[in-house]
Amino acid sequence: MGFLTYQAECKLLEFLNEELPKVQEKYRTINAGGCGVFAQFLSEELTKLGIDHQIVWIGRHWYTKDKRKIKSLFRRVIKTNEGNLSLKYFHEEELSLAHLMVEVGNHLVDATGVYADLEDTCWEHLNIIGTLTLKQVTEMVSTPSGWNDEFDREHIKGVGSMVKKITKKIPKVLEI
Repeated sequence: MGFLTYQAECKLLEFLNEELPKVQEKYRTINAGGCGVFAQFLSEELTKLGIDHQIVWIGRHWYTKDKRKIKSLFRRVIKTNEGNLSLKYFHEEELSLAHLMVEVGNHLVDATGVYADLEDTCWEHLNIIGTLTLKQVTEMVSTPSGWNDEFDREHIKGVGSMVKKITKKIPKVLEI
């Protein structure tokens, strides 16, 4: 499928905005340490459906606001630690991860819904630092250390099942 028509993208985003908040309702702390697993599961399902998307890192550097320097540090951490990526390597470069979201078209998606812009979220004071591949996110979430422990990792399987159940309806929504 790949690129969606404007009409199909609108249908998809409207559907996700209606359905995904159910994940937040059931798993109240999903965005307090579980955003990575949510992004992983949603990305896996969108990939299976052939829907273009990317996973974006939202955060900041602890001491500088120079966006070019921050993006450069981000890319260096990924390149240096490819195949063994974990949050600790980002922390060593003083990069904070506030949130992971999935970008579909020009919209940001998480377990609370769909947003046209970062300014529409509670993360508006931060920046999109860069993108991660599904493989990189999968590596990162496999290591519990560094993630906010407010999210109970015992819920990971349930989150995955819920995301699969929701995304299973997408072909019908898009009439594929």
